[in-house]
Amino acid sequence: ELAAAIPMLPGELSRAWTRLYAEAQERGLLSVALLLAVFPALGFGLEWLYWWAGTGIRTRFLARRFETKGERLRAVGRRAFYGLCVLLAFAVGSVGAFLLFEWPPLLKEIVLAYLMVFLIVRLVLVLGRFLLAPGAERFRVIPMATETAWFWFVWSAVLVGWFAFVRITLDVLALLGVSQPAGYLVGLLCGVVLVGLSLYVV
Repeated sequence: ELAAAIPMLPGELSRAWTRLYAEAQERGLLSVALLLAVFPALGFGLEWLYWWAGTGIRTRFLARRFETKGERLRAVGRRAFYGLCVLLAFAVGSVGAFLLFEWPPLLKEIVLAYLMVFLIVRLVLVLGRFLLAPGAERFRVIPMATETAWFWFVWSAVLVGWFAFVRITLDVLALLGVSQPAGYLVGLLCGVVLVGLSLYVV
């Protein structure tokens, strides 16, 4: 089935693109492009406001000394909670703003799906700051060298982000009418990329 899908793949992808293009034209291509740029900007803007509002608390927190293990664990927990709040601020600013607008049903589902990919990557980065703390060794939960912490902080986000992007893309292709064998073929090609990235990391 995969072999038979190879010659049909360009035509199927072309039809999927045509359907997506027609869906976007219902709202206006320029309008869609502007809104897609505005949503992440609103998310980052709200995130920056939260960051700015908490500057004083953050400065005092970083200046404190943690003498006991209990104090250190509580500090690590507060740091994780702060990171999740930053992520929540971004989610409210981007996804929340997106949901306020009326969209063609298919386009709404697709844009929301890719916003979720972005949030998944941000969540991995928050977890990385919690577990690896590449920029603050005294908060590091998993003991390792700082260089190693930075390496895994970046590459965990790359690998999870690629996997989430491909998973969502395969669902989107199915929504756009791409046949299952053609979708499997795209997944196989993207899986080869993921294997290549994983081998590079190893």
